[in-house]
Amino acid sequence: MAMKRAIVTGRHGQDAWYLTNFLTAKGYRVTITSHQPLSSSPRDVLGQSGKHDDQLDVCTLDLSDSNDCQQLISSVQPDEVYHLAGPSHIPTCEQSPEETVDAIAQGTLHLLEATQRSNATARFFFASSAEIFGDTEQSPQSESTVPHPRNIYGVAKRQAQQLVSYYRRKKGQFACSGILYNHESIRRPTTFVTRKITQAAARIAVGRQSRLQLGRIDAQRDWSWAGDFVQAMWLMLQADEPDDYVVASGETHRVQDWLEIAFARVSLDWRKYVDYDPSLARGGTNKTMLVGDATKIRNELGWHATVDFVDLVHQMVDHDMQHASGS
Repeated sequence: MAMKRAIVTGRHGQDAWYLTNFLTAKGYRVTITSHQPLSSSPRDVLGQSGKHDDQLDVCTLDLSDSNDCQQLISSVQPDEVYHLAGPSHIPTCEQSPEETVDAIAQGTLHLLEATQRSNATARFFFASSAEIFGDTEQSPQSESTVPHPRNIYGVAKRQAQQLVSYYRRKKGQFACSGILYNHESIRRPTTFVTRKITQAAARIAVGRQSRLQLGRIDAQRDWSWAGDFVQAMWLMLQADEPDDYVVASGETHRVQDWLEIAFARVSLDWRKYVDYDPSLARGGTNKTMLVGDATKIRNELGWHATVDFVDLVHQMVDHDMQHASGS
């Protein structure tokens, strides 16, 4: 059997790292893209052991350039396309609304159209977000929940998801959207509060940091492990028919829960080290709790999470302890 080929966009994101490792382990040849020029090897880019280096190709891709997208699909002729690229830090997106919409919605359109024209049999996955639901009055949210985004990131993701639906319904493309709730890992940048907390707990424990400034710690989210989510992406493209799926834990936890578990992992009381900084508090709250109902993907595709919330926090703290202690 010929080796399957996949394109994964968004090389700098945690999901692309986990997905590429997942796919190469399954025998795929993967082309992973970045919007920035690359000079490093696949092993340097992905931090891999070298076992699957010969299955990796790394290239630049300008999603704002339709010709660039066309050239990529034509040259690779992928069996599967996983479109993960785009901004994901919501406060930053709010500061650049035009760039956010262009990067997410227009970039998705260019890649969908290039796939349709150059390799119509390729299966297409788009990483949507729970932020499309925003101020919905329904909780938990499912695939049938009416979207009501409350920030520009959610608006852009909603537009892109509608494009995926259009290409599926009107052009017969095998195109799916995964409506992804919050998911974290050791690959998450420290601009995100979850990694900021686990790194701070580790650094404080070894004497490399004294205080941690945070905004609201009562904010609640539906958090999961990123590694589990990439399996969900893959399962969607192995299904008999294309569809959209909510991917979530179905549980909510507070930012304070991250503090309690992370600091306890290093035998510290978080209350002695955390200061409230009002400048870090994101304005407003959702009318309804954003928590996902993943019944559909569990029942239809057999997906299930393998890492629970406490284990996720422990995993991230342990990783950050290794780095903080220099081991």
